[in-house]
Amino acid sequence: MKRQHFLAVVGYTSKRFWMLLIPLLRGLLSIRMQDGIDTIRFDVVRWAKGTKWDIAVVLLMIFAAVWRWLFTKYEIRDDRIILMQGFIFRRKKEIRFSNICAAAVEEDPLYLALGISRVMMDTDAPCSTKKASDVNLVLKKGDRQHLLSKLTVLFADRSSIKSSYTVPLYIMMLFSFFFSSAFSGVVLIMTALSVSTSIIGETLERDFVNLVSGLSDALIELIWKLISGIDPAGVAVSVVIGTGFLMSFMFNTVRHLNFRIIRRGNCILISSGLLVRRIYCINVIKISMTDMRQNLMMKLFGLASVHISCTGYGKRKREIPVFIPICATRRKRPTGRKGLFDIDTVMEDILPEFVADTDYIRPDMLYAWRFLWPPALLVISIPLIAMILIVLIPYWYELLRFLAIISAIPAVWLVFAKAIAFYTTGLDIDKNKLSARYCKWFSFHSICVPLERLSKIRITQNLPQRINRSCDITVYTAREYTDGHLIRSMNVSQVQKLIRRSM
Repeated sequence: MKRQHFLAVVGYTSKRFWMLLIPLLRGLLSIRMQDGIDTIRFDVVRWAKGTKWDIAVVLLMIFAAVWRWLFTKYEIRDDRIILMQGFIFRRKKEIRFSNICAAAVEEDPLYLALGISRVMMDTDAPCSTKKASDVNLVLKKGDRQHLLSKLTVLFADRSSIKSSYTVPLYIMMLFSFFFSSAFSGVVLIMTALSVSTSIIGETLERDFVNLVSGLSDALIELIWKLISGIDPAGVAVSVVIGTGFLMSFMFNTVRHLNFRIIRRGNCILISSGLLVRRIYCINVIKISMTDMRQNLMMKLFGLASVHISCTGYGKRKREIPVFIPICATRRKRPTGRKGLFDIDTVMEDILPEFVADTDYIRPDMLYAWRFLWPPALLVISIPLIAMILIVLIPYWYELLRFLAIISAIPAVWLVFAKAIAFYTTGLDIDKNKLSARYCKWFSFHSICVPLERLSKIRITQNLPQRINRSCDITVYTAREYTDGHLIRSMNVSQVQKLIRRSM
């Protein structure tokens, strides 16, 4: 049995541990008056007396982390990894490599300099939290390479499939642009804040003289400063939101630079990152689903991003389970030609198990109202609410009118999205796979699930659906934690026929 690298102690301390050190270290500095001049000097004795309990808490946390490191050991065998934890209450965990869905290796600049890596491995068994991993170790480079080589050999399984692709920089920037927060939402919020605060400022400025008549000059000057600062404040908030989007775009780009996928048998190796290097080793057999995602703009321009659902990939904070960052859905490019990837070509080369010849059943025209009435009701409600508020508060007529217009834009956009969703929603089940298309808010999804990775299909009907013979289908996949995929308003007889045919 081996211990981890000592740097694992840092991970065993509390997340708020470093926040305690800031005031603690600041207390070392004291300011004293000497010859009429303030001087900064270190007073260790006085500091120790005043912060003895804080020092005790920090030392206790460090001791607990070192203690946990001392009694956490691991052993890598040919077919499994064994973990031993605890001293009084000892826990032993054995995980067979065949049960591992994905292994992730993370190396930041400090880890690279010290020749160590953080290794996280996950199975479909539930963990204490969604972000926790079944195995989380800080290993030396040799042990990390030894572990990954065993997984790669096991997952490869002597299959003849060998393929790879790399992602050019401009494609990675396109992906980061579309998936850095919500671009259209950021623009809309920035516009709303800038213009609305401008309207408020103009309205108050117009009535300024009447409002402050009879007040003292000092108070008038104070109020004027407050009013004149409203419009710049709105612009400042907009700048902050815009800066947040740009930072998200930059982080996503840097995080996914050098994105590369290699397929060897049933083993997929994904590497990415510029400052922090990440390597994922994925067992194809454990992939629950592929998900082609589009927003409305991507759909109009024939672009899509393909994600995969596999426990351990895209699980941690700020991770996106991307498989094909940006691809074209309407045109086919010869293999090796520069440009956007064609989704069919890449999927057939890298992940042919999830390529399905689909013949979707679609919602009947009678069910169109279920797609359109929620956003249509929202579009109608916004001007009605605005008119009521204008009657009650006529003083803010310009502001309320502008906010009504700016609020109606996403509502109308949602109407277009749901109208397209009615024509694209569909379901197909054959002997090997379930394929479905659905829309969730503004996002369009096309999923493909192998039947052996299908957990359950739930069919629900409300009273109107029982009358018109329609139903909603919720698809659940077999993985650690999963959310259902809802396909609305399908013909119940056609769905039952599909299920019987696949059995």
